[in-house]
Amino acid sequence: MTTQPQEGEGTTGQARVATGLEAPSFLKQLEEGLGRKRLGWWGLGLAGLLLVVVSLPWLGEDIDRVAIDTAVRMAAAGRAPHPDLVIVGIDTETLAAVPERWPWPRERYARLLEAIGAAGPRLIVFDVLLQQLESADGGAGDQELAATLRRLGHVHLISLIEQRSTEVELQKRHFRSAPLFREAAAGEGFVWAWVDGDGLVRSFVVRDEHLGRASCVLNVAQRLRADLPPPPPADAEGLSHSLIAFARRGGETPTWSALDFLEGRVPAGALAGRVVLVGATAPILHDFHRTAIGLIAGPRLLAATLDTLLQDRVATRPSGRGWRLLLVVLGCLGGGWLTRRGGRRPWAALGLGLAIALAGWAAMFLGAGLCLPVFPLLIGWLVAGLAVIALTRLLELLAWQTLQAEASAAGLVQRQLFPPSAWEGQEFMSYGRCVPCSAAGGDYFDVVKLGEQDTLFLVCDVAGHGIGAAMVASMLKSALASLEDQAGFSLESAVTRLNGLLFRLFRGKKMVTGVFCRLEEATRRVTLLSAGHVKSLLVKADGQVEEIGAPAYPLGVRPVARLKMVPLALEPGDTLVMYTDGLVETVDWYNEVLGYSRFKAMLARRAPLVPGPDVVEQILDEVRQFAKGRPAADDMTILLVHRRQVGRPVVLQEGSPPVEIVRISRSES
Repeated sequence: MTTQPQEGEGTTGQARVATGLEAPSFLKQLEEGLGRKRLGWWGLGLAGLLLVVVSLPWLGEDIDRVAIDTAVRMAAAGRAPHPDLVIVGIDTETLAAVPERWPWPRERYARLLEAIGAAGPRLIVFDVLLQQLESADGGAGDQELAATLRRLGHVHLISLIEQRSTEVELQKRHFRSAPLFREAAAGEGFVWAWVDGDGLVRSFVVRDEHLGRASCVLNVAQRLRADLPPPPPADAEGLSHSLIAFARRGGETPTWSALDFLEGRVPAGALAGRVVLVGATAPILHDFHRTAIGLIAGPRLLAATLDTLLQDRVATRPSGRGWRLLLVVLGCLGGGWLTRRGGRRPWAALGLGLAIALAGWAAMFLGAGLCLPVFPLLIGWLVAGLAVIALTRLLELLAWQTLQAEASAAGLVQRQLFPPSAWEGQEFMSYGRCVPCSAAGGDYFDVVKLGEQDTLFLVCDVAGHGIGAAMVASMLKSALASLEDQAGFSLESAVTRLNGLLFRLFRGKKMVTGVFCRLEEATRRVTLLSAGHVKSLLVKADGQVEEIGAPAYPLGVRPVARLKMVPLALEPGDTLVMYTDGLVETVDWYNEVLGYSRFKAMLARRAPLVPGPDVVEQILDEVRQFAKGRPAADDMTILLVHRRQVGRPVVLQEGSPPVEIVRISRSES
């Protein structure tokens, strides 16, 4: 009989390990379960793994980059670009309309800047490097451009820095516009988009302390805002970095075509108070960069870096070993604690913890401007969480092994309490077999001698299985052992006393079903009493099968049992089959139940059913074949009581109530 484990059963020890890691503490349980030395090796192994993560900064770079790109894209959707920024792009249409080839003559640049200046901008950033002077026109174009720069008075030029590593040192080359233009411009600063190892631009250099120079966008931002915060601290190479905070809510920074200005289509004052970034946006000029939000033109990237400074969205990216160690420790503490608190759902707790860790990392990045390496945090969280899960499962395994050892010992004791499988009298014989579904079962059968001539056959099924059920079954054996060789035995009073004993001990929390058969061999009289058990079967010599038994409550459920005795005519060649529900409730992989019809057909095919190891094993084998290898969920017990085919007629008691009989012929089977 399969039920939920009741309080006090042998499964409670295992459940205690799996649920909450209660007192004693988790570490104390590990020390007791694994031993201090083995636990120390576990700790050293995990610490070594985490130290490798701390010591090798390149580990997990791809994960860090994916996390940064994801956060940048999500944040960009909610950030609006600075309203004062405008891009004037030298696009494909402009190149096609201008008769000169690129790069343009200097007077063309001068005309473009004059036209933009007429629109009234506050400041112009000219994203074109004017490195060499022209000699074709005797320098007239250079002089015109320089004069335009002086006249406007708010044009900032850009320079480029190239960094190259050699075997000896790290070399930098600074490419600047010609002195003529630098002296005429309002200012100059470098533009340095930092390209990561995967070819994407995620950050820019704000200032180079070794060169003592600021970037163009820093110079412009400081001119526009007197309260601009200082640039981020420089790293070991003297470079002050910031991640680029792209903004796309409501659209990107507006872009005007340079052709509109050259052809005079922009009215005066259209750019009043705006900051204009002028540069090449035509794909043929190849000034494009791969970023987290896609491929963008140089002027748009320059606008994004200036927007980052103006709107205080600077974010640094520390990656020293100290930070990595701190993140690993935080990950271990958070992952271990939260997974431990997950109780019966550690995997859900681990997943939730990872989501919380990522959310905290994103909050630090986007809210506080601190983009820490995410890989050490995640690996620490995962390692600690998985270690807690593995060690918890190991503790459960050790507890289960201990429980199995105890169950095996209990099962051995229980099997020793079973009677011999075969019993023989003058005209009657029996054979019984119990197959527990675990090491110790709740099924029990017995053959008890009552005085000189009478014998008691019984099959009981304790609710549940395992050590708890086996203990109750053993208690039943002890209680019934007192009936051995007892004269003047009353079956009804004995079962009534047994019911009272079970109810007093378990207060209705443990029930036992059973079928009891008294054989009076002198008169060949058989009496059957069932207590909530499946109906026994009478297999006639000709193969007919009859159900025998009267309904009643199981033992131990009520303080007073209401039992009904059923007399039975066991003719020569007939066999009484007493069994437990584990046989008829066998289920295959398709969840099809064996059922009573198939079980009765199995018995009918073997009539006359003479008890013996071969017959019983054949029945059990056929049940197993039906299950198709699916493990049994309940104990299986069968006891056959047979009358040989020689002897006198059976004498029933006068006034015995009729027996309810359901017949199945051998032909129907």
